[in-house]
Amino acid sequence: MSTRLPLDDEGDAARLSSDFFRDPVWMERVLVSFAGFYFKAIDSYENGRPCPPAWELAFRLADEKSRFVVQDTKSSFE
Repeated sequence: MSTRLPLDDEGDAARLSSDFFRDPVWMERVLVSFAGFYFKAIDSYENGRPCPPAWELAFRLADEKSRFVVQDTKSSFE
């Protein structure tokens, strides 16, 4: 499955250590919290255990090589 992507790449680290965010400490907490939700959900999904419906949908669509609106919106800004 291709859903295991690093949450924090060099760009994220650079933005957290610069003036990019008004409150980088808060933003880092958001990223770490989100990562916790993500890794718990992907672990459950990959091991056949229940995970939250929104995550299940995202992981299933990734398995099927499908996209959905949030991904399409994000990719249009890259």
